Amino acid sequence: MNPKKTDPLLEHIRDEVLAAGARFEPSLVATAIHASGQVLGISGSLAAAERINAELIGLGPLQKLLADPELTDIFVNSPSSVWVKRRDGLERCAVEFSDESQVRALARRLITSAGSRLDDGQPFVDVRLPGGLRVHAVLPPVSGQGTLLSIRLHRARPFELNELIGSGMISTAAAQLLREAVSARLNLLISGATGSGKTTLLNTVLGLCPEFERLVLI
Repeated sequence: MNPKKTDPLLEHIRDEVLAAGARFEPSLVATAIHASGQVLGISGSLAAAERINAELIGLGPLQKLLADPELTDIFVNSPSSVWVKRRDGLERCAVEFSDESQVRALARRLITSAGSRLDDGQPFVDVRLPGGLRVHAVLPPVSGQGTLLSIRLHRARPFELNELIGSGMISTAAAQLLREAVSARLNLLISGATGSGKTTLLNTVLGLCPEFERLVLI
């Protein structure tokens, strides 16, 4: 589907929904596409609905990346530089934004949806979205040339110790030490730089606790 033909449709649907004072919902987008009178066919309508939903209530061009269960982080360094992180490290992906304004618009929408703001007066923000995504955005001049955006994904299933060993994150000896520490109910302090795997390791360690134990998280 040609993006240039879809953009006017996106703008039309956005204007229609805003004029009606309604929230952007997938069903509403589908109805608006049908009411627009454009002949897209079944597959074309579905593709248009998916793209418009992503632009209005999703992650825009990044939305399709969420289908990868191994993904833990998404980093947008520029419209043409998008990186993803999996267990085996960072990798540049083929996803691109049309321009800087599209990156900034997505960053602002995500931050706003969490009840905060991103502007010249508050050029760097860190929020957690209702679905569990953690979003960090930075605007110029703090970021340099353009908007920087990082998204930490919520993983439904924590890694097991054997998976961390396989990825090279910890050694077999370290894994055994963690097992013994949890079994002995010792205090543990996990620290490290951003993106070093603190939350990943913590979730794995919590998974070592017996099922009958009550966990209190603060």
